[in-house]
Amino acid sequence: MKRIEFVALILLTGLSIASCVSPSAGAKTDPKSMDRLLARIKTYHDLFLEKNYASAFDLIAGKWRLNDDRVKWAASVERIAEKIKLVNYSATGICICGDLARVVVALHIQGEASAARETEYWQFENNDWFFVPVQLRDIGDPCDCKASSVQSSTEPD
Repeated sequence: MKRIEFVALILLTGLSIASCVSPSAGAKTDPKSMDRLLARIKTYHDLFLEKNYASAFDLIAGKWRLNDDRVKWAASVERIAEKIKLVNYSATGICICGDLARVVVALHIQGEASAARETEYWQFENNDWFFVPVQLRDIGDPCDCKASSVQSSTEPD
């Protein structure tokens, strides 16, 4: 796979992927909890696996959502995603520090011998978690904590 295309997909879509075990039905959970964060990450990336990019746009942090157009964004993501076939994904670490979470994921791409590891960020705002479509490591990682281990993976049905 061409590294430039992969990086473009990561930067454009913020392809951070993880899975979780949903809390039991009817259970009230803290919206800032790791369970809620994992549920939001799973929802976002399940939409990618379903190629429902326009709906995934709603899970992007407000600052970036306001600066982009849903239709144009979805069309751009679709063009890039056609070249990259995601097979499965797994979360390898999560660190929540205040209103920001750092998520390390392994992305398994069709035709690639090994998984690509990426670091992604989610922002807590408006009482929920939203994806931050930039690589904060490029401007300085504001999280100063060791990522907790997360043992989860998802294989598309």
